[in-house]
Amino acid sequence: MPKKEKAGGGGKLNRSETVTIRLDPKLNYLAELAARVQRRTKSSFIESAVAERIEQQPITPRNDDRTTIGDMSENLWHVRDYERLIRLVEHAPHLMNFEEQEIWALIAEHSMFWWGNWKGLSTLVKVAEGTLPSSALPPSANRRPKQQPDPKPASLDNDDEIPF
Repeated sequence: MPKKEKAGGGGKLNRSETVTIRLDPKLNYLAELAARVQRRTKSSFIESAVAERIEQQPITPRNDDRTTIGDMSENLWHVRDYERLIRLVEHAPHLMNFEEQEIWALIAEHSMFWWGNWKGLSTLVKVAEGTLPSSALPPSANRRPKQQPDPKPASLDNDDEIPF
């Protein structure tokens, strides 16, 4: 006898991500009760609470600028991770974590990325993470040269010839 397919067993929509959080027992219980009041799952309740807080969270620690992360959400979000990094650099560089700072420093050093050539981005991320050496990156014609001190002009070798 053939197995029956479950009703509604279509493809899974990947419209959200799973996040594991820890709540103390009291907060967990109270979140469950609050979710029941709204006739939703605890997960849905927590998601809406986080979204509400994002709308109120100032983007800077100082409250002199009342701009919130919610206000800036369209400027900060993009489906591509490299575009999100660019937008973070443009709008809120103070929120960059160490890994993002490492990636941005490598982008700044390699001109191939300055004009949107993202072919080597996965290699760049691995270099920033330390899983690949920096030699794995392609050479860049416009790489910032390491500053070398200018050699002392031969005409100034003798103290008598100092022009002052």
